[in-house]
Amino acid sequence: MSDFKKILGYVGCAGVVVVMAVFAATWIGFHRGDPTRYTQGTVGLCSNVPEPYKTIFDKAGQKWKVQPAFIAAIFVGEHRSVADSSYKKWPDANQTNWDSSGVGAQGPFQFMPATWESNKQDGNGDGTMDVQNLWDAAFSAAHKLAMSGAGGNTTDIDKLKDVAGQYNGGHDWQGKTESQKYVARVIPAFNNFYCVSLAGSGNIVAVAKTELGTQEVGDDKGAVLKYGGNPGDAWCAYFASWVYKKAGYNIPSIAGAKALYDWFGKYQISFTRESGTPQPGDLVYFKKSHVGIVVSLDSNGTLHTIEGNAGHPGAVREETYHNYKSINDIEGFGRWRK
Repeated sequence: MSDFKKILGYVGCAGVVVVMAVFAATWIGFHRGDPTRYTQGTVGLCSNVPEPYKTIFDKAGQKWKVQPAFIAAIFVGEHRSVADSSYKKWPDANQTNWDSSGVGAQGPFQFMPATWESNKQDGNGDGTMDVQNLWDAAFSAAHKLAMSGAGGNTTDIDKLKDVAGQYNGGHDWQGKTESQKYVARVIPAFNNFYCVSLAGSGNIVAVAKTELGTQEVGDDKGAVLKYGGNPGDAWCAYFASWVYKKAGYNIPSIAGAKALYDWFGKYQISFTRESGTPQPGDLVYFKKSHVGIVVSLDSNGTLHTIEGNAGHPGAVREETYHNYKSINDIEGFGRWRK
């Protein structure tokens, strides 16, 4: 899409941002129940976590109510080669002699002896607790993570950063360069591994596709009326929230990309273009002045979207962005929790 076309899309979308005074926390019958439970749901790992890691991390997470994606991310933190190979180069899960660190940390989750004694678990139920066994080590890591603040299946990124820092060095991660680098590996890995099952009556992308071609009609901007706004309003966020509602997700009708960004930041999950990989159905934010829905991401980094109020006149259109991580206008993404 040309720069001129982008500008037109952003101008069309940018408008009066309606600040939501009351969020979905007060709704009876909210799709995910009491919003205090937003951090309580479990989420399956993405397919980019291979077996048997996926099964082991899932079961360890269920046992200690820690997001399996966070357990996988901690593993990546301890094995930089997995991150460096874009999560494709996983070690042999069945090995019994994992490399030790220079300071004496052992096993797949790099436990120091005292920390192992405090957290060791029999993950595979064979009656032993072996720091070199992936099952035992994963369950023990999940126990330590839960005790450090990652329990309750939390997906609070700030909390996970703190827990990752504690796991790495037992201290405030912001005060030590090594821990900062560790957290910088863990959090992007978590965002990559955290997958959401689409809920409700339909699929977000499928619903969005049915709206392709919907266009403003004269001065009354009929598309705005359809998606929940008033004549003259910008409607990219109205469109995105309408699609989510139509697909079975109970979300307010939200005006303005910034308001939608804030709502997802409070009740769901948000991440920058550098810190995670978008999935179909995610929201994509352009400088918080325009928003669309992710359709797909090619292996070469080409991002495909469907956006409301795109172009001139404003319409529901498909857009393509080559090498999306290099596009500064793309600020980040929003994802629905399971």
